[in-house]
Amino acid sequence: MLKEQAHLPFLDRLRELATSDLLHARIDDLTKAISAWHALDRTVAEERLYPLAQFMADVYAAALLEDQVTWGLDDERKALVARLYAEAHLAERGPLRGIDAPAGDHFDLLLTGALG
Repeated sequence: MLKEQAHLPFLDRLRELATSDLLHARIDDLTKAISAWHALDRTVAEERLYPLAQFMADVYAAALLEDQVTWGLDDERKALVARLYAEAHLAERGPLRGIDAPAGDHFDLLLTGALG
């Protein structure tokens, strides 16, 4: 990323795939995180590479899931999976980490898609 600027086409691809406001916001956050990482001393940057890579992987996975919704196959179930992944990995869930979130009734839809 330092020499080849390989993150730039990666971020462009993420923006192409993203459909939700939450994912667009996290792509913006990732862009800022990469810029901040670039400004670090090389030794410190090396130490902080893992959390940055994890953030990149979470955003990329969410983007791929959102993209699958546009394929026209099992849209409702895929949209639910994409949303649940984004909420679990990208959304700020507050100090209780989502324990206080309202209960969802998603199991039947997920099970039907898995077995159907």
